[in-house]
Amino acid sequence: MNRLHRMRLQKRMPFKFNLRSGFSLIELLVAMAIISLIMFTGFKAIAMLEKRSGEAQKRVTWHEKAEIIFNSFYALYHSSTANVALIEKLNTNPQAYVTGDNIDIVVDNTLASATGDSDSKKLFLHDVKMDNPPSLKYRVINISGNCYFKTGTAYTYGVDCDNPGEASTLNTEMGAIFNTHGVLEMNIAMLDGRVCKVISYNADGNWTLSPNSQCPASSATKLATDSPTTYFKVPRIIIFASGASAINLKYARTILENLVSPR
Repeated sequence: MNRLHRMRLQKRMPFKFNLRSGFSLIELLVAMAIISLIMFTGFKAIAMLEKRSGEAQKRVTWHEKAEIIFNSFYALYHSSTANVALIEKLNTNPQAYVTGDNIDIVVDNTLASATGDSDSKKLFLHDVKMDNPPSLKYRVINISGNCYFKTGTAYTYGVDCDNPGEASTLNTEMGAIFNTHGVLEMNIAMLDGRVCKVISYNADGNWTLSPNSQCPASSATKLATDSPTTYFKVPRIIIFASGASAINLKYARTILENLVSPR
């Protein structure tokens, strides 16, 4: 009877499986490793983005400071004939122009002396104050006459000038500007009003021009009065970054002519 009763009870009761929910230790370790890897990759990506954003902001700030210095220099240079003489003779005595020498543009709140013959060879800009200013220099190019492109193809030409000896002086300047100071580009004024961009100079005396600016596509002789022409004037002054910056930036601006004391 008891046996029969037990059999009946077994038929009525459902089977119970001995299963436990959750993860095993190995599964937990694998999941934690995956989560850690994802978090590490995410944090690394965020850190990289922040670094790039910071570097981009530094570049913008550096260029903004360089532009402030240039604008102050430009305003001073065009303010009077006395300042023109001061700036263009600051590194020499008693010559009126500077050839082959560099002059630091120092950010300060006082002007240089009227003679401009200080041993420090520095020009102090008026009303300019900033933290960590870029180190800039300017160079006066002592070429008074017209020059022109001759010989060459594919926007790479040699040059000559109307005044004897100026072509040699100009090529010396170009070698210093592009190969010593590492300037990346320099504007020149074509005599028909166009602005041409020079992008390199080599030891053979060849100038390479940008085909994307208003440079002559041929070195075939064209008169100074022609348009287009091969004749040009070099800038009076070029301002450039005087040393490698911490963020490896280049800076160069040219002043083609002076408004109060034109050539």
